[in-house]
Amino acid sequence: MRWAITGKLIETKIVLITLNFSFKASKYNTEDLVDIILGDTKETKDFHKYRRLSQNDKSFTQSYERSLAIIQIQISKKHRELKQKDTCDNKVKQQIRYAECLMKHWGVYFWIWCK
Repeated sequence: MRWAITGKLIETKIVLITLNFSFKASKYNTEDLVDIILGDTKETKDFHKYRRLSQNDKSFTQSYERSLAIIQIQISKKHRELKQKDTCDNKVKQQIRYAECLMKHWGVYFWIWCK
């Protein structure tokens, strides 16, 4: 059985639909998903700070783009690490789905393989 995920950008919100024998729709923004996957780190705090500041002051755009690139690399790394684990833990599977949704949203290439 394959799990299906769809992601759509609606006013900076990513809508995730996960199939767990019933349809559940959960709305998270990009920052929420980054926090779920990476936790509370210095890089995630910088990402939140520069994202907020760049919305009001365009001089922070370069800092925001730099912090976004760091976050994208960390999400990609975490996705690869989680995919290499042989686990049936639902939390791990959910983090993998969230990471894939973020990478699709950002247009970051990732490899999908089946075990």
